[in-house]
Amino acid sequence: MRLADDFYFLELLEYERGVFSAEVSINPNHRIYEGHFPAGAVVPGVCTLTVIRECLSKAMGREIAFAAIKECKFVSALIPEKDLRIRMDFTITDSGQLKGLVTTPGPEGEQIVIKLKASLS
Repeated sequence: MRLADDFYFLELLEYERGVFSAEVSINPNHRIYEGHFPAGAVVPGVCTLTVIRECLSKAMGREIAFAAIKECKFVSALIPEKDLRIRMDFTITDSGQLKGLVTTPGPEGEQIVIKLKASLS
C-alpha cells in the first residue's frame, strides 16, 4: 500500500550525487490512528520507514527496497498534529549503503526522530 498523498504529502524532494533530502507533512486525521492509538495517536515506525522508502524511490526514479536494515533507532515518537512535518537527510553510497536521520522541528530546534543505516536494493 502506498502512503503518498494520503498518509503524507511530499513538500520537498532533492537528490544529487548520493545526497538525498526530503520534507513531508503528515496527515493528522488519517484512519491509521484509529488503531494506533485512538486515545494518544503515534505515527507507526513502519509507516515512517515506508515514507522514507517511497520518497527515495521517487527521487531515484526506480522502486527502492531495504535489502537490510543495519541500524534503526527510534529516538523520539512522532505525534500527529496539525502542520507536523518531518525532514529526511541521507547519504547513499555507490554500493547502495544508506545512512542518515529523520528529524522534525521542535521548540528548541530540530529533534531527531530516527537514526537509520540500511542497504538498498
